[in-house]
Amino acid sequence: MLDCRRCGLKHMPKKCPAYGKICSACHGKNHFAKQCFSNGKENKTKRSVNTVEDADLSDTFFVGLVNCETEPDTEINALVEDKWTVPLAINGTLVTLKLDTGAKANLISLSDIKEMKDKPKIQKAKSALKDYNGQEIESFGTCRLKVTVKDKVHHLCFSVVAEAHESLLGDKACEDLGLVRRVYYINTDVDSPPDSIGDIVQSFADVFKALGTLPFTYKIALKENAKPVVHAARRVPVPLKDKLKKELDRMTALGVIRKVEEPTDWVNSMVCVKKKSGDLRICMDPKDLNENIKREHYQIPKREEITCEMAGARYFTKLDASQGFWQLKLDESSTKYCTFNTPFGRYCFLRLPFGIISASEIFHRAMEHIIEGLEGVRVYVDDIIIWGSTMQEHKERLIGVLERVRKYGLKLNKSKCQFGVQEIVFLGDKLSAQGVQPDQDKVKAILNMPRPTDKTGVLRIMGMVNFIGKFIPNLAANTSCIRELLHKEHEFEWTANHESEWANLKRMLTTAPVLAFYDSSNRIKLSTDASKDGIGAVLLQAEGEHWKPLAYASRSMTE
Repeated sequence: MLDCRRCGLKHMPKKCPAYGKICSACHGKNHFAKQCFSNGKENKTKRSVNTVEDADLSDTFFVGLVNCETEPDTEINALVEDKWTVPLAINGTLVTLKLDTGAKANLISLSDIKEMKDKPKIQKAKSALKDYNGQEIESFGTCRLKVTVKDKVHHLCFSVVAEAHESLLGDKACEDLGLVRRVYYINTDVDSPPDSIGDIVQSFADVFKALGTLPFTYKIALKENAKPVVHAARRVPVPLKDKLKKELDRMTALGVIRKVEEPTDWVNSMVCVKKKSGDLRICMDPKDLNENIKREHYQIPKREEITCEMAGARYFTKLDASQGFWQLKLDESSTKYCTFNTPFGRYCFLRLPFGIISASEIFHRAMEHIIEGLEGVRVYVDDIIIWGSTMQEHKERLIGVLERVRKYGLKLNKSKCQFGVQEIVFLGDKLSAQGVQPDQDKVKAILNMPRPTDKTGVLRIMGMVNFIGKFIPNLAANTSCIRELLHKEHEFEWTANHESEWANLKRMLTTAPVLAFYDSSNRIKLSTDASKDGIGAVLLQAEGEHWKPLAYASRSMTE
């Protein structure tokens, strides 16, 4: 570790956070203002920040007037962008408003006014509106609206603008309503922990760049009677060949694959999948290889084994390993097994490829090794989830995880990460301080499923329902009529009874209870029920004077 004169911190060589930054004192590069020697001594740690001063604007109001002296970190701003909007009751209707401390006027769009039951009277505007570029914004007039904040009603003047503009509160309204606070200076203590999740993420910016390389290698072990198989190259449509070659070259440059010239006993087929972006994802088809691989059978936890540790959790972060398996190297002998054929010749994987039967458990084991000994964190293959009962605890745990991530060379995909949120979807469940709920996207998918027209449709319905069956009391009994259609001796015929059961099942999905996080310090009890159609049970946990469900279970009865 070095005592750095450029940033004032201790860090490893070539890891200075001041690298590339502009000093606000001398405007030089690669050092912070507090370490600046332009006037012969280091600047004090107290520094002023941008303030908003009222100017004499005559009859013109500006929207978005304030410009920051230095360029903002757009990646960090993206993390907190949603925090600068707030839903407020305006004339009795909920409206989402942007908090704009650079605006001198409040704006309300015509689309939001149209949604109001109590529509305001619009009067002729006495002032002009201009954006931060000085361009005039068309105004349809002004109106007074009742804005409710914390049960207190405020009467504010708004300028009415076209539907294309978003509604917003200007700087004075933001401050008067207590939605933002004016800051005149900040005391910076270099030994103090970061103040926000954004600061933490910024200080670990390096873990979100490039492809990682873990300090482990995986050796594929084959069964003793394994017989090599060679597959010919599959045909690729002519319009995709250029994209295929481009992706092969990219993967070669990343060190994920390399060209193979020497003879190999194993040659797998290649699989090309077109992404939404139009690019190609290249995998190999290891069907024959998988039949001959000796698996380690490392156990991957179930969802319930992870969530049962989250009692008291209020804040959550989810981290995603960037191109997960590719961060784990194969040993030299294993690369030969992972050779695949393309129209441009043979290539072999140097990193763990997708599709290998043991890939998930091997990568999960590596991830568990990385976080070993840390509290409030679990992994599931290439996902890491962190939780805390307070924001301070959560930030400390996040820092601990990111330090481990940096130490082991793991890289994260920031676009798939979520930081310090109070609700998060993890492994198909929505987690919050209240407990576990079904993911609403999955519930909507079931509610929007068409009525089945054959047994395949019934299988599709039951597969979706069973995935979130732990939230439905007596699922077996409540689906007995529909499940009968799956019996071989039953012809498919959707009757009024099936329709009634399907409608009842949808109703139960929309009112599914929140399951509590298991807490070993609380009492639990098991409640059971049985009928001719099935048996059911619910595991309950005492929370104060009430019992809350932990999980539901059910089984159907045989003939």
